[in-house]
Amino acid sequence: MGTEDMQGTLPDQLKNLAPLYRKGEGILPQKGVPFVFDHRAMQEYPHIGIFGGSGSGKSFGMRVILEELMEKRIPTLIFDPHYEMSFNTPFEGMGEEAAKKYASNTEILTVGRETGVNFEDLTSDDLASLLKAAGGNFTEGMDNALKAIHRPKDSFISFSQKLDYCIRLAEKEEETRAEIRKNYGENSSFEKMIDNMARQAGHPSSLRGISWRLHRLNREGIFQKDISAILNALLRRRLTVIRGPIWLLTVFSAYLIRKLYGMRRDYIDALQRGEPPADKFPPFVIVTDEAHNFARKGTEFVSPARNIFREVAQEGRKYGVFLILATQRPALLDETITAQLNTKIIFRTVRASDIDVIREETDISGEEAGRLPYLPSGTAFVSSAIVGRTVSVRIRCARTQAPRSLNPFAELDRDFGGTDAEFFKVISEFLPLHFGQITLILSEIENALDRTVTVDEVQASLESLAAEGKLEKSEGPFGPTYQAVNE
Repeated sequence: MGTEDMQGTLPDQLKNLAPLYRKGEGILPQKGVPFVFDHRAMQEYPHIGIFGGSGSGKSFGMRVILEELMEKRIPTLIFDPHYEMSFNTPFEGMGEEAAKKYASNTEILTVGRETGVNFEDLTSDDLASLLKAAGGNFTEGMDNALKAIHRPKDSFISFSQKLDYCIRLAEKEEETRAEIRKNYGENSSFEKMIDNMARQAGHPSSLRGISWRLHRLNREGIFQKDISAILNALLRRRLTVIRGPIWLLTVFSAYLIRKLYGMRRDYIDALQRGEPPADKFPPFVIVTDEAHNFARKGTEFVSPARNIFREVAQEGRKYGVFLILATQRPALLDETITAQLNTKIIFRTVRASDIDVIREETDISGEEAGRLPYLPSGTAFVSSAIVGRTVSVRIRCARTQAPRSLNPFAELDRDFGGTDAEFFKVISEFLPLHFGQITLILSEIENALDRTVTVDEVQASLESLAAEGKLEKSEGPFGPTYQAVNE
C-alpha cells in the first residue's frame, strides 16, 4: 500500500498479478507494487500465522494463500471445521478456469466417512490421546487401565471385547466367567488373561470411562476408515481438505499429523544416514483455522494435538513440514508455537489482549497497533523475517469463494414462510369453523398437512389468520367462530 505512484514503473512480470476487490465496486485492477511472498524462503523462515477477527478478511487471505499453494502444486493438508474450504465456485467476476483447475487439484475428505483411524495401527499412547480428547477428564486410573488391556495390533473388536469382559467381571463375576468358559473352555488362557488384566486395570469406574469414550469415537465412524486416501492425495501433490466437527478434528489431527510427520521424518533421516528409505514421502504444509482450539496455551485445557503442533513448529523446518495457522484469538494460541511463526499476517484485531500478543511477537509499531481495530476488511500488516520489517498490504482478490450460504432470513421466508399459507388452504375447506369443531376435524387436517397437529396449534393459526385479516372471527357464548372474509 502507498506505492500506487510506482505502478507505471513496474516490469511487465509484476503487473496485473494482484487484482483487488472492494465491496460495492467489484474487482479492481492492481494498484501499486505487489507484495510477493517467496514460498522457497520458508526453508529458512518456515511458519506463517494469520491473525484477525470475524469479518476482517482472515479467511479470504487464507484462501488466497491456498490458491497460490495449488498453483505451485505443494502438498497441503487443511483441517476445515467450518466446511468452507472448497475451490470449485469462481469468485464473482472471475472466470471459471481457475476454479476448475483448483477443484481438480483438491481432495475433500470427512472424518468418519472417507477417512479415519486404523485401530490396529494405534499404540497405547495413541489410543490414550484419542480417548482424552473424546470428552471429560481422562484420569490417571483410566490411563493405567487402558495400558493394562491394550496390546499392539488389537482390533477395535478385540480391544472392546476385553474391555467389556473386564467391566463385567467386576460387576457380575459368576455370570461373566460362565460365558467366558462357554466360549473359550475351562481354564483357558483367555480367562487367565482377562483375570490378569482386570486385576491390573483397577476400579471398574475407570474401565467404564474408557468404554464411554471409545464408543463415542466409534459412533462418529472414526475407526471405520484409514488414512490411505490422505496419503494418496499428498503423494499426488494435491490440496487435501479434512472436514469434521472441531472436537473430532482436534482428536484426528493429533493422530494424523504424528503419523505423517513421522513418515516424512523417517524418510529424511534415512537419507541423511545414507540408508535406502523404505518409502518416499514429500514435504507438505499443514493449515488450519481456529488454530487456538488445536494448540491452546495453558494447562486448563490441553488439546491432544498441541504437542505435535509444537514439535512441528520447533523441528519441522529441517524435515520440510510447515505450518500455516489462522486464528481470531492469538492470545489463546500456545506461546511456543506463536514464537515460531516467522511470518505473521495481521488483519483487523479488536481485543486488547490479542493486540498485546501481536506487539510482543512482531515489530509492529505503536501507531500501527493503534490502527488494528480500524483496518478495513482485506487490509493487513505483514510482519516477516523474510522481509525484515512490517509492511501494510491489501490482499488480492481470491479467484474462488466458499459456497454461498443462504441468508438466514431469506431461508426463513423460503422454507418456513409458507406455513400459514399452507394451513389456510387446508382450513378453507372446513369454513365456517367453530372452535368446538376443531377436535372433530383434527385428523383430516393432519392428513392434509402430512404431519402431527395439536388443537392448540390449530387455534393459534386461526388466531394469526384472523389478525392478518385473512379470516373473520366472531365471538359467541361457546367460543369463537372463524369464516372466510366477506362470506
